[in-house]
Amino acid sequence: MTAPESYNEEVRARFENPVHAGDIVGDYAQVITADVAESGYGARLVLCAGLNDGKIAALRFKVKGCPYLVAAAEAVCDSLEGGPADRLAGVSASELKDRLAVPIGRMGRMLLVEDAARELLESMGE
Repeated sequence: MTAPESYNEEVRARFENPVHAGDIVGDYAQVITADVAESGYGARLVLCAGLNDGKIAALRFKVKGCPYLVAAAEAVCDSLEGGPADRLAGVSASELKDRLAVPIGRMGRMLLVEDAARELLESMGE
């Protein structure tokens, strides 16, 4: 039997209380969605943004995956919601990996978050 992975405090807190999990609710000028998956392990992230006047008024996610993926999606939503949409370009898998102390074997999950942010930008025509 393998010992459970040791998650850092931020991963545990964000996994236990994912405030931004779920669907976009409300009326927005534009709603865009990114749906990315890691075929080898079945991890999937759906990231949805409600936009008004170039700002991310709401950012929500749905995840099939490990606590690291949930925590990373929650961290990105928490930091970008309410800000300008062009900040999606700054989402970095490497920074998320370091911040959340993600083991190298789970780096693919952080790449999903980065890919979803880029896909949202492309949907906006940025």
